[in-house]
Amino acid sequence: MTTLIEKNKLLDQTLALNKQLEQNYIALGLALLEIQETEAFKEAGYEDFADYYRNELGREKSTVSRLLSVARWLKENKLPVGNVSYKKLEVAIRAYPDKDPEYVMKAAETNTLDELRDEHRETVSGVCTNHIPLTICKTCRAMLS
Repeated sequence: MTTLIEKNKLLDQTLALNKQLEQNYIALGLALLEIQETEAFKEAGYEDFADYYRNELGREKSTVSRLLSVARWLKENKLPVGNVSYKKLEVAIRAYPDKDPEYVMKAAETNTLDELRDEHRETVSGVCTNHIPLTICKTCRAMLS
C-alpha cells in the first residue's frame, strides 16, 4: 500500500519531470530552428528539413511547427528562456499577439494554462449561415476582420 508520503513524493517527482520536459521542448525548438536555418539536416544526409525531423526525431509537422514558432518568437525578441513552460508560452504568444514580449513572457510565467486559453478564445456574437453559434480565437477573428 502506498503511503501519503510516497504519494506526495510521486506527485513532486512528476511535477519536476514535467518542468524538465517543458524546458527541453523549448531547447528542442531552438535547436530545430538552428538546424533549419543552417540546413544542418543536409549533413545527416537529408535534402529536406521535414524528412529530417520525421525520420530522425519521429515528430509530426504540427509539433515541429509549434516548436519552431516559439523558438522564432524567443529569438526575434531576444528573451531569455528562464523557467517558463513551453506550452504556456506557446498559448501566451497566440493570446497576446499585439502585446510587448515581456508582457507575453510574464503572462506565461504567472497564469495557468486554462487562463491563457480563456484569454485566447473569444465568442463571436452572432451565428454562421447555418445558425450555429461560433467560438474562434482572437487571432483568427482578427484575420477574418
